[in-house]
Amino acid sequence: MRLFRLIIKLIIKLQVLFWYTRYYARPLWKKWKPQLLALLKHPAISGVSRTLALGFVLAAFVSGIGWVAATSIALFDHSIGKQAPPCIWRASNGGMLPNTMGHQILEVDVMQGADPTVFQNFNDVLLRTQSILEKADPKFFARNQYETFYDKEPHFTERQEISILASIRQATRQCGFRFCKNQLLFSDAIQTRKIDCDTSAYLYISIGRLYNLPIKPVTVPRHMFVRFYLDRTHYLNINTNGYLFPEQDKNIIRTYKPSLSMIKEGVYMKSMGYRETISQYYAYVGLLGKRKPGNSLQQHFFPFLRKALNEDPENPYARHFACIFGFPPGK
Repeated sequence: MRLFRLIIKLIIKLQVLFWYTRYYARPLWKKWKPQLLALLKHPAISGVSRTLALGFVLAAFVSGIGWVAATSIALFDHSIGKQAPPCIWRASNGGMLPNTMGHQILEVDVMQGADPTVFQNFNDVLLRTQSILEKADPKFFARNQYETFYDKEPHFTERQEISILASIRQATRQCGFRFCKNQLLFSDAIQTRKIDCDTSAYLYISIGRLYNLPIKPVTVPRHMFVRFYLDRTHYLNINTNGYLFPEQDKNIIRTYKPSLSMIKEGVYMKSMGYRETISQYYAYVGLLGKRKPGNSLQQHFFPFLRKALNEDPENPYARHFACIFGFPPGK
């Protein structure tokens, strides 16, 4: 369905271009066609010049066809879930930023009525954070690292990981972010500069995306933290709203008490990717968000749950709540 909509949009754009060309370029072509043909046939114009002119026209035509083909391929790749081009956000100073976890979560908030200017606010936060980090620690925060996605095994020591996260924390504090007890929406966190465990994790992951740092979110009951991967199999668990002390899995399980069955199902203590995180965010906001007067929890929650399952049909978090509330995953 998403691919069909993208194809329809492309056809509409091409049709608009056709009509603009017909009604604006065609009269000009009729007006200047005799003069152009007479100029090309003039003795002073050599055969080489005519060949170059025709070659230029042909190159422009082929380039146009290539642009249409490339756009179609890009739209198709995006629709089936392939990695989108990293540079898609233009900041207020004209710089380019990659599409981060934070941008995707803000899209969810804006679709629910948040002010769209939050995107520009978030871009400015990322730009200021970049400037702070690249001055403070250029070894790990080099400019334009986001242009290449992670294709090699990460290699970090525990000391390096603590240093990197401490630098990110200091940069966010210089941007005005402070911790609070609870902050449901990421858009509110960006606008008010008040973050809790969830929203601070989204912020850290977004900043980490600027430098291809292997940071992923993890949830347990009533809490979210991040994992910084030292290599493919070893990682450190860090509370972004705490003192950045590494915690072992068993200590986190002892503190937050997730059930073993939900850990095995992947609801808790699992490193999440982009789609899993967005799906969980839909379910999380739907479950805890404000309801309209007269709406039951199910009436309010089911639309969010449907979006969560559309985003990631196999998401264990969304499927778990679908079973609890009697909302089958296939609905």
